[in-house]
Formats: sequence, C-alpha cells, structure tokens
Amino acid sequence: MKSKMIAAVMAAVMATSVFAGCSKTAETSSKSGGDQPAATQGGGETAAPAASAMVPGKLYFATPADGSQPVIHKVWITGNRAGTTEFNSKAPATEGLRCIFELNEYVDFYLESDAGYDLKVWVLKHRDDQSYYETAQFADQMPDFASYVILHSPEDDPADSWGSFYLNPDEHAAGLYDFVFTHEGKYVASMVTRFYNEGELEGKSDDELASMMKSLG
Repeated sequence: MKSKMIAAVMAAVMATSVFAGCSKTAETSSKSGGDQPAATQGGGETAAPAASAMVPGKLYFATPADGSQPVIHKVWITGNRAGTTEFNSKAPATEGLRCIFELNEYVDFYLESDAGYDLKVWVLKHRDDQSYYETAQFADQMPDFASYVILHSPEDDPADSWGSFYLNPDEHAAGLYDFVFTHEGKYVASMVTRFYNEGELEGKSDDELASMMKSLG
C-alpha cells in the first residue's frame, strides 16, 4: 500500500514539473518573437528602419498619412573638398549617393522634387531609431541639431544647387550624421552620412572614396 502511495506522489510531482517547464518555454517563445520584415511604401520604396538596418548613402522615405508619394523623388549630393568632377557629378538617385564628407566642406544638394519651396535638410547627430523623425518637431532647439539647409528650386538654371551648408570643425565633431529632408516641416526622407576631420579625404582617389563609402554599410 505504501509503495502505491509513494508512486502516486512521485507521478504527481513529475506531472507538475513538466507542466511548469512547458509554461516557461511558451513564455520565453512569446517574449523572443521573430525578426520583423522591413516596412515598405506602396511605391516599393523602403520606409525608415532602425539604423542597424540602414545603408549609408541610401534614401529612406516616410510614408505620408494620406497614402500619397513623398514630394522628393531623387537626390544628388556633392562636396567641394574630395573626389573628381566625375565622382561628384552623378545623376540623381535614391541610393549610392555620396555619403562621406569633411568638416568645413561645402555640401550641395540637387533634387528631383514636386515641391520647389518649403523644403529643408536638417543635419543631426545620427540616431539609432529613425522612426523618431516621423513625429519630431523640427526646430533649432531639437536634440542633436547641427545645422539645416533651406532648399528651393533654382530659378535661372535647373542644374544649379538647391542649397548648401558646411559643418564648422570648431563647433562639431567628426562622426555619423543624418540628413533629414522635410517638406512644410514634416519628415520626408533621411539618409546616414559620415563626416571626417578636415583634410582626411583630400588627396584620395575616386576608387578610395567609393571604397570608404561601401565600408560604412
């Protein structure tokens, strides 16, 4: 009789242990979740992801609340301190854009856009969470603000720059920055860039500069 009672108690203990283990496994599984695919817009353009998934020199577009397409379609960016004319004269695009610059280097923007005015490029210290820009209030007092450029379509020559800026080395440090494009104060697109110290890029060949850009990704 005692043997039967002991066996019954042991069976109950084992069943309780197995149940607890299954419960813990299910809880761990639900917390870990799975990798989520990158969000895309209706037009197939990649929406702004976390920075760990971002490729420097690629435009990541916001998705307008009304489902329309962003007013900026393509961009061409140049600098005046590194690279040949050929390196700085690429056609407007959404990726493969020049994304390395020096402090104190003039950076010029050229756009294909439906809007000729009320456009800006905000230059901000790089953020891991790019979704911040979707709801940010863009102003001079915003965190990690470095500079901004007012963009407008050139009236005399369509090939002219839409606007330019430089980062003063006495006020800003080398490192990763975000170019954040806005229209009427609302986020349109962003891309990751890197600024080097003054003189670091001068004298490098186009191939060396292209290799440096690829290494950022």
